[in-house]
Amino acid sequence: MSLYCCIRVRGRLASEWSERMHGMRITTLQSGDYQESVLDGVLPDQAALQGIIAALGDLNLDVLSLQTGPVLWDTEPAQTTRRALP
Repeated sequence: MSLYCCIRVRGRLASEWSERMHGMRITTLQSGDYQESVLDGVLPDQAALQGIIAALGDLNLDVLSLQTGPVLWDTEPAQTTRRALP
């Protein structure tokens, strides 16, 4: 069962890692010398989430927060968007 996931980590994770992270979008936030990266997207299952957590650990990135929720499909003219329940 697919799930929406948003993971915040301390440090910078380059967008080139997106493919290894099951295609999750990677955004880096910076304030002075402090950096956080946010990964968000839809994962196929819990096994994919566990793989991402393991990969982040291998990269020595501290997980700051992890949120998951069901995928809701909104069909709008000309686009389909995915979002999680609040």
